[in-house]
Amino acid sequence: MKTQARSKASFADLPHVGRGTPAGDWFRRYWLVVGTTCDLRDIPQAVKVLGEELVLFRDGEGQIGLIGAHCPHRGASLEYGDIEGEGIRCPYHGWLFNVRGRCLEMPAEPEDSKFAGKVNHLAYPVRELGGLVFAYLGPDRDNPPPLPKYRALADERGQRTFRFSTGRTPTTARGGVGFLISKIFRSSTRWKRPTA
Repeated sequence: MKTQARSKASFADLPHVGRGTPAGDWFRRYWLVVGTTCDLRDIPQAVKVLGEELVLFRDGEGQIGLIGAHCPHRGASLEYGDIEGEGIRCPYHGWLFNVRGRCLEMPAEPEDSKFAGKVNHLAYPVRELGGLVFAYLGPDRDNPPPLPKYRALADERGQRTFRFSTGRTPTTARGGVGFLISKIFRSSTRWKRPTA
């Protein structure tokens, strides 16, 4: 007996955000906050975004990269990699990857080998804006959509204030990203308490 593929997504599909799921494919078409710029120093950060294990880092030249968490060679965690001028070096066999996931060096290979140029690791485009790091995990990584025009301002006390231009009155939130997201969610759902 043949099973028919479902043509519509159901409410049961919403919590599943992995690649190839309806909700996962929908979320991947938008820029997502994956970290803050103040946390990116000389140590890579392991992050999990939409079910994918990734590593966020800033190389020695100041560029931010978001790449797959495990080296394609032997699966070592790049979370423990060394930050260098051109990228991040795997702690196991020393392969060096730039912020775009391209392998630049393989120390055990002969000097005339061109194998390193053939290895490309999973990498996503990232942008900095208002102290936040946004990533695009969608289908067209080489040509992502423009990052929405969020304006980050600082008030008199030096606290960050985020203003989102949506065509209506700007929404302003103070505090952490979680507070910001919850405020946007509450205002967009218009949830009301049931009366007894």
